[in-house]
Amino acid sequence: MKNGTDMCLENLIIRNARLADAEAIVLCIDAAYSKYASQVPGLPNVSEGVAHEITHNQVWVAVQQGEIIAGLFLVSEDGFMKLANVAVHPMHGSKGVERSCVFSR
Repeated sequence: MKNGTDMCLENLIIRNARLADAEAIVLCIDAAYSKYASQVPGLPNVSEGVAHEITHNQVWVAVQQGEIIAGLFLVSEDGFMKLANVAVHPMHGSKGVERSCVFSR
């Protein structure tokens, strides 16, 4: 029998981001960080430069029913891959999406 988290992750596809995904990734990141905008003074625009990140680093997306619901950004630094950002759209939070993104890479 499946639990609630398993059912929420059905049909979840994790794949490399494409340049055409940039706008959807920006919307996802902005939604994920929106609740922190008023709580963190000087919070930088974390969605700035997504297209650059896609072309110069490793960016992965979680897609469910054709919609990008999360993004994961890896940056090569000193011979290692550094996790730079993980953003899950708040409508899909607390369902294991972030864990799936991190551990599938």
